[in-house]
Amino acid sequence: MIHAALQRVGERRLRFGAVRLLRATTRTLGRAIVPVLRGACVLFVACLTWSSAVGQDVTRPSCEARGGRWSAHYQGFKCDLRIEQTECQALASEGWQWSKREKNCWYSLSPTNAAACKQLGGAWGLYAAHTEHCFFAKAYAEQQLRCKVQGGKWQRFGLGGFEGCLISAKDAGKPCSDNTECEYSCIYRGTPRPNDGRAIGSCAVDNNFFGCYATVVNGRPGPVGCID
Repeated sequence: MIHAALQRVGERRLRFGAVRLLRATTRTLGRAIVPVLRGACVLFVACLTWSSAVGQDVTRPSCEARGGRWSAHYQGFKCDLRIEQTECQALASEGWQWSKREKNCWYSLSPTNAAACKQLGGAWGLYAAHTEHCFFAKAYAEQQLRCKVQGGKWQRFGLGGFEGCLISAKDAGKPCSDNTECEYSCIYRGTPRPNDGRAIGSCAVDNNFFGCYATVVNGRPGPVGCID
């Protein structure tokens, strides 16, 4: 009986240890993967569909408490903070991203299901995209008008078919050796790569970052990445 009792205790400890290990591994993977996914989305306004379900949610009160500006976009809401780039980078693990064009730090909040969408006053369906999402008609009309005022072209982007504003870059085609030298990004399309690892790229022609290419950072081209 004693042997059986000790065996049961041992089994419970083993299961408990396995659960703790699984939870720890999940948290570690989450911290590693989430910034990468968010990093891909910062490249273009259509990626505002990224959900804040992973990480810390930002609400209008918490946004305004930080001195931020709360606004709506046609897929959800957005908080803009007027802080330095280094401060914004420190918040990257929470989902905040730096906007080179606007020179501010932003966070996007988009409902991920029909119930949450309805609660916030949106409509769930295939609006202005090829996939279902939350849609806010008033913000959609406002974004289209703002795009026209900026001289942009309203169109679909990526495999998801989300609509957005295509804006031409003022420095399109300018030689560059780092992303910071361009309005959007420093693109390298040379083949093959330089033997010494250094390269001169050219500034992106517009804010459409979908496709496959490498960007130049500190005079060196990074790996080719694809955004669909």
